Formats: sequence, structure tokens, C-alpha cells
Amino acid sequence: MSGAAQQQAEPAGAAGSPTVIRNARHRPSTLKLCYHLAVSNSLYLLLAPFAAALAHRLSRHPLPDLAAAARSALTANPPLAVALLGLAAVLATAYLARRPRAVYLLDFACYKPGPEHVVTRETFMRQSAAAGVFTDENLAFQRKILERSGLGQGTYFPRAVLNSPPNPCMAEARAEAEAVMFGAIDQVLAKTGVRARDIGVVVVNCSLFNPTPSLSAMIVNHYKLRGNVASYNLGGMGCSAGLISIDLAKQLLQVAKINSSRSHPNWSWQQEASREAVDVCDQMGPGQVHRNTYALVVSMENITLNWYWGNNRSMLMSNCLFRMGGAAVLLTNRGGAARRRAKYQLVHTVRTHQGADDRAYRCVFQEEDASGRVGVALSKDLMAVAGEALKTNITTLGPLVLPMSEQILFLASLVGRRVFGLRSLRPYLPDFKLAMALNKEYTYAELEKEPYWPFEKLRISITGAGGFIASHIARRLKSEGHYIIASDWKKNEHMTEEMFCHEFHLVDLRVMDNCLKVEGRRHLLLSAERL
Repeated sequence: MSGAAQQQAEPAGAAGSPTVIRNARHRPSTLKLCYHLAVSNSLYLLLAPFAAALAHRLSRHPLPDLAAAARSALTANPPLAVALLGLAAVLATAYLARRPRAVYLLDFACYKPGPEHVVTRETFMRQSAAAGVFTDENLAFQRKILERSGLGQGTYFPRAVLNSPPNPCMAEARAEAEAVMFGAIDQVLAKTGVRARDIGVVVVNCSLFNPTPSLSAMIVNHYKLRGNVASYNLGGMGCSAGLISIDLAKQLLQVAKINSSRSHPNWSWQQEASREAVDVCDQMGPGQVHRNTYALVVSMENITLNWYWGNNRSMLMSNCLFRMGGAAVLLTNRGGAARRRAKYQLVHTVRTHQGADDRAYRCVFQEEDASGRVGVALSKDLMAVAGEALKTNITTLGPLVLPMSEQILFLASLVGRRVFGLRSLRPYLPDFKLAMALNKEYTYAELEKEPYWPFEKLRISITGAGGFIASHIARRLKSEGHYIIASDWKKNEHMTEEMFCHEFHLVDLRVMDNCLKVEGRRHLLLSAERL
């Protein structure tokens, strides 16, 4: 049996007690952990002999003699002593000035609309049919996308789309934006106890709705924020805008503006920050800094004016996938009590831009269809482009979070394959979980406790459960109390059915009647390659 499929089953206790399955792959071997600990502490291991030799040599001299020797050396050359003290003070000051301030996430909140905004799949199809603009073929297409999208029966639409007839207009779009933004912000301020006037930075992102005054100005006006608040409104950046906003807020909280001119001699130390953050800082007054303050980040999308009323299928996809909602995140660079109350510390943000690639540039594109109706077209290349961007981000993030021991193993396998031509050498896949395992504050045991769905218990149908990946997902979800319906055309070779599911159907899902047998009612996980 391969290492990836090795299982260790603990014997069952009393009758009815569940069998606990542990995956041997989840935990590194003792030898590998010793290797990682040795590499991580290599500097201390190398310095230990020199420290021992120095301590042995100093132990031959009494402590009063050493103190007298040091005193005589300082008094013999006072200018040298003063110069050394001054250099130490300068170096300490430069280190403190250049060190970026720690940024913490105090809390976050997601806006949940009221029951009047709830839309089921049946309601969606009824509204689409009542609009009278979609062909029968495209209504069937939307129904198919809804069934495969994974959206449940409790999603939300703005009032303007649910009205009969729909009335998309600027007033309704503003009402939707205000409900989402203010609802999320009110929740996060209530959670943290932070006063609105203490917020020093506001960053809002919404791709398709950018009115005048801006969304950030709406927040400043509603909460009567102070006059020197730094507010920014990002638009047209798609799904990545939320992370871009977090990155911008982080750098605004970390960059201290010394002078508004780039020609200032202290400009060189600002190179640590991204050019964008420095450009933003150039808009600030001389000597202004974002110290001991809060940054409010609001991420949302607006449906009212961006509902597509045409028959271009690439544009109809957005109608089926996107819903009403938003989130607010409160960051801070304060220490003390704020640091102790924070949920997380924001350590790294990684950004890579794929816009130079025409395929990536066109994968999500707002334009007019053949009849002149504006919509957002989702290209078939979207998933491939997203996968390439994710791969680039992981490659960039790896050196920042992986321990040196993992980087050495990866580099060794890369050099062996590409320099020495050892094609039989398997590429080494870095273990990102090991970075957590070596962190005493976040261990493997804690990682395994995190639920996939932390709220209600679900009825879930999982296809391809005869394979390794799907069966392990099913086992994990079953251990969390969900009811699992597994199916595949072959039996599972790694574990018995009782270990990972409540029902197992040995069927060919290319037959529609078989699909009805394994319906999960609310949630379906597809892992079969050619299903």
C-alpha cells in the first residue's frame, strides 16, 4: 500500500462507538521532524561550539578581573566608547524606524439580508420567466446552471430584482449598497466596540457599481468620520478586489510617511513598501502617519444595475452565480489590548498580476451583447486562468511561509531534475502544513479540528467515493456529523463503507435514474473526473 493511502484504525470501543481513522500522511515521520528541527535551528547548532569554547576560555578568569579589564579599556579611549554608544543608538533607531508595524485583524462581519430578500431556485426561475426577455432555451440553461452551481435555497436578491416587474434604477442600487455596507459595518463595530470616529483608513471595493459620490464617501458621511480619514474606493477589480483592499489597508497601516516629497533623502527606506502604498502616502501631508489607528475594509458587489437582461449565455452565467451580500473587516496597528483581542495577525499578502496575458484579461469582461445590452461575460478560460494565478501565488508565497528545510528539499529535487537530468527523481511537493506544525500556536491537532462546514448538519451526496480523495473527504464530513451519500461505479479499496458514509451506491451516474438515487437534496460534491 502506498504512503498516501496508509491508514491506521483505532479499535472500536463499546458497541456503537465510532471507529477513528487517522491518515498517516497528515503527520510527518519522526525522522523528517528531526530533520526540519535541525535545519530550523542550524544557526544555533553552528554557534554552539564557538559559544562553548568562549565560555570555557572566560571561565579561567575571575569576574572582577573581566570587569576591571573592560573598565580600563573604556577609560583609556573615551572617544571610542562614545562612538560605540552613538553607533548602537543610531542602529537601534534605524531598526525601529524601518521595522513595519504589525497589523492585526480585530474582527469581521458578513451582511445577511432579511427574509424579504430570500430567493429560492423556483423564485429565480419564476422571475426570469416573468421578465419576458429570455428564450426557452436560455431559461433551461439558467435552470441547469442553478442546479449545478451549489447555491442553496436560501440565497438573497435585492428588492429591485424581486419586484414584479423589476425596477433597476440608481435609487434602488444606492439602497442596496447602503443596506449591505452599513449592515456589515454596524455588526463589526458592535463586535469590537470601536467607535466610528477612531477609524483612520477606509477602503471599499465594488467592481460594477461606482456612483458619485463614491461608496467610501457614503460611509464617511453616514458615520460622520473625522476629517483626516484616508478613504479609497476600488472598482473594476473583480473577485480579487477583496484581497487587494486588504493589501492596501495593510500597507497604509505599516508605512510611516516622513515627508511628502520623493526627493527626500529618507526615500530609500520606503522601498520596502509597494509603489502603490508609497504613491498613496505621497497624497498625505508632511509628517502625517497612520499610527495607532484602525482600517475599515468593506468588500461587496451590487446586483441591481448589473442584472443581465439578454440571451448571451456567457453573460447569463453571472445572473445564476452572484447574489446580494458583503463583508466588513476591521484591521489595526495598535498594540496592547487591541493586539490581545485580535483574531489574527496579518503577516503576508501576495499579489501577482496576470493582466498582461490577453486570455486572462478577457476572461471576465463587461461589454455589450449583439442586442446592445450590457453584461459581464465569463469566458470558458476562467477556471484555467484562475488555476494559473493560484499556482503563481503559491509559488510566490512559498518562500515566505515554508521553513528553510522544505525549501532545501524542493531546491534539491529541482536541481536534480533540471541540472543533473535525473528524470526518475520525483518532484518534491512542499508540505505547507509543516509550517503550521512547527508553529507551537497552531498544531496538526488543532488543524484537524477545524470543520469544513461549521454550522448546520447537512445531507451531502459525494460522487467518485470509490477513489482515495473523495472517500477521505466523505470520512471527514461524516466525522463532523453530516449524513453522507456516497456513489461510484467501483468499490472503495482503502476503507470499508461504514468508515466514510451512511449510504453507498454502486451505480453508473451517466444514467439519469441512478443520479436520482444519490441526490443529496442540498449539497453535492462532484469528484468523478468524467462525470
